[in-house]
Amino acid sequence: MIPGARQRNSGVAHKDTSNRAHRALRRPCVDDRVYVSSGVVRWAFDHRSQSPTYKLLNVFTFSDRNRAILVIPRGVYHAVQNIGQTEAIMINLPTCPYDHADPDKYRLPIKNDLIPFDFDDGPGW
Repeated sequence: MIPGARQRNSGVAHKDTSNRAHRALRRPCVDDRVYVSSGVVRWAFDHRSQSPTYKLLNVFTFSDRNRAILVIPRGVYHAVQNIGQTEAIMINLPTCPYDHADPDKYRLPIKNDLIPFDFDDGPGW
């Protein structure tokens, strides 16, 4: 178990799909820690005004041949694009459980003026 993990989520990104960029803001404890167990995915854009990486686009590519745990701090927009030939399977170990009664997730359209990234007009999910 990873220290501080309060919940475990898993997800699948189907081939040639992207999800909308999203971030958590209000609760100070929500950091995502994502592990890609199979497939090839990429993401992340920092929109925290106090951060030294404010407005920087960081495109991280992970796969079953390049595994890592990506720590996504609260306030960082992140989206997943599956650029592999198969489904991508990810496991998230957030530091705070998701609160269904008071969701803390803000989503942007895939095409938006905030994040300087083009998902190549692929289908979204």
